[in-house]
Amino acid sequence: MKIKIWIIISLMVIFLTTGCSKVNSAKITINNEGTHSNKDIDKVISKLKNEFKYYFNDCEMLSIDYDSDKQGIKEWNNTKYYDILTIDFDFIAKKNTQVLSKDNTYGYTAYYGKKSENSSWQRIDWGQG
Repeated sequence: MKIKIWIIISLMVIFLTTGCSKVNSAKITINNEGTHSNKDIDKVISKLKNEFKYYFNDCEMLSIDYDSDKQGIKEWNNTKYYDILTIDFDFIAKKNTQVLSKDNTYGYTAYYGKKSENSSWQRIDWGQG
């Protein structure tokens, strides 16, 4: 009986770890000249990593970059926000998909916004940038 349990657990681990996206080895660069708090930047980077793992199957995140010079947007698609935080990220596709080619590196920009000072950061959009 113990062997069956170990086999099931092993298969579950293999199933859960194959085809997943990798984010933990991404190099994070933060050039913050006071445009956002470190706490907000960390929250958004954490959200980005979690959403990347969910939406970008079979990809590996290479870098995440926050730069104060790219901040300051307060409106997106005619919607006003209390604040918008912009993050650039690069990743490599590990398999061919309908839109990504295996072994190609892609540069994307993600936009996270807050509707009010006390609201949480929500992804507004992301794409090649």
